[in-house]
Amino acid sequence: MHSACFNAGANGANGANGAPSSPSTPVQTSFLGLNHKYTVQYQSTAYANSCLEIPRRTAKFVGNSQDIIVVPENWQSGIGVSIDFVETARSRGARGISYILSIASKYLPYTLAALTQNGWIPVAHSHYTRDFFGIPWAPLLSPLEPNLYIAEEIYSQHLSAKEDLIVIDDDARIVCSVPSLSNSKPLEYIQLSGFSGREVVDLYQRAKITIDLYTNGLERATLEGVLFDAYPIVVLADNGLNDIDFNLPSFAKVNAYGFELALTIDYVLSNYETKELKQAYQPFKSFVLNLKVQAMAKSHALFHTRRYQYQILLAGYDLNAPTSLLGALSIFQKHPLASIEIIVLSQPHATNKTRDVGLERFLRRHSPLLVILERLGLTNRQGGQMYHNLRIRGSQTLDPNVPSVIHGDYLLFADEPIMMVGAPGTNDLSCGRNDATLHPDIKGFRVAKFEMSDNNWYLNFNAQENKEMPVFIDSVQKCGRSMLRSMLIDFVPGYLFKSY
Repeated sequence: MHSACFNAGANGANGANGAPSSPSTPVQTSFLGLNHKYTVQYQSTAYANSCLEIPRRTAKFVGNSQDIIVVPENWQSGIGVSIDFVETARSRGARGISYILSIASKYLPYTLAALTQNGWIPVAHSHYTRDFFGIPWAPLLSPLEPNLYIAEEIYSQHLSAKEDLIVIDDDARIVCSVPSLSNSKPLEYIQLSGFSGREVVDLYQRAKITIDLYTNGLERATLEGVLFDAYPIVVLADNGLNDIDFNLPSFAKVNAYGFELALTIDYVLSNYETKELKQAYQPFKSFVLNLKVQAMAKSHALFHTRRYQYQILLAGYDLNAPTSLLGALSIFQKHPLASIEIIVLSQPHATNKTRDVGLERFLRRHSPLLVILERLGLTNRQGGQMYHNLRIRGSQTLDPNVPSVIHGDYLLFADEPIMMVGAPGTNDLSCGRNDATLHPDIKGFRVAKFEMSDNNWYLNFNAQENKEMPVFIDSVQKCGRSMLRSMLIDFVPGYLFKSY
């Protein structure tokens, strides 16, 4: 949580009162009740002042619709933050992220529906967690604490003598078979529990192996150990199955039962000094070292996507087609924090003037797809609230050209369903085109910037802001539904495409 906060704000130099000093800075980050155990580490690095502290007992912070609140999964069970405090901010339109660090609580697995209830957008902490819950956007991996990287730099310059010591992350709490000797030498095992941060680093520097037999998420012990050549052995289960999060040699992933673990321990110790073993673990060590740079870029990119808000007017469009919702999901794949409002043609009820038959018909027709979007925290089956990323409303509830809430910095209008057709660095197609320009031939396409004057918001259509816009959006009709299906088939069941 702390690294996400500091990383998100690290790319922008803070000006007066912590405000961004340049237009290119997309976010200002703050943390409610910073843990100074971690804060002091970041304050001594280039991250200093990139995340401001909000005291826990403050009465000044109320939040607004452009804010995004980040909480760990299952946060209601007690992280020292008042639920009323959070809900007050969300009642003003502030959106929320549920940062999913693991797949289960102490006894039971989580469900995505429970973690995203009431519009909490799920962001996974690892690739395995993302795949486990079926989240269609990229995970947000976090680096280790800055002190560990500093200690690794010192260690790499002055390699310490290794002992026949094996450290074990004790959270698995299972009985397993391990050897007491290797090469006729006695082995020492120490559980990583009850030690200070400095003492843990000392253990890694002495140890030859780090064992973790409970990979509920992207566990820290093995990532920390490999920095100091305490080579990891993990269980071949849960997050240990994922070769992106744990790109370890195959022999380093074991069954926790039987003699496989004992044989692997003996193999690593017998070959510890060899060039081949060092090379086998080098990809994982490089992955951990690169996290401190990659995590900052990924965090910055994720929160940058909050700048974009879309207003899609469907008057005269075939409301039986699901393309507006599927197109929205394609946008969220690339820009998870975008805000999208879909306006359908209102039809008054014959006898009950408070009902909108056009909106009701749209929501009823697409309820199977709305269930999927609701499970992802994007909206609900009633069309969403102001704190949802996706909102669906009738054209008579408010001027169709006026957003019901301000979430972003820029508002993009379209009079037809649009989709995200690619992004730099991906293999996605762009409707057969090789250019990377914003296509203004989308029906009704126009761009405005949210600006405030005299405490009132207004839309500036004269600002030259096209260069700030995502360049890979286009009309669903122009790109074709088959392309949309190819992008979403992993997250939207095929029968939903066939039924339209």
